Amino acid sequence: GGGVLVETPNLLPMGTEVLLMISLPDSQPRAPVMGKVVWVTPPDNRDGRPPAIGVQFVNDRSGVLMRIQNALSDLPRNDGEVLSF
Repeated sequence: GGGVLVETPNLLPMGTEVLLMISLPDSQPRAPVMGKVVWVTPPDNRDGRPPAIGVQFVNDRSGVLMRIQNALSDLPRNDGEVLSF
């Protein structure tokens, strides 16, 4: 489980497999994680949101997802704010 929103003008088709290089506070260099495009926000959407893709993480063999969860849990939150993964 887990995923990320990527704002980009270079929209990929749904189902496209991608390799993301994630920057985490505890790691240098960036950590690789495989993903699949599961939704696309086109530039001409009604809500005025920036173009973006939703990437679902898959095949986390390097433990990056657990490290992302740990990094999120360490972030300060405002009242009512939810950080989801």
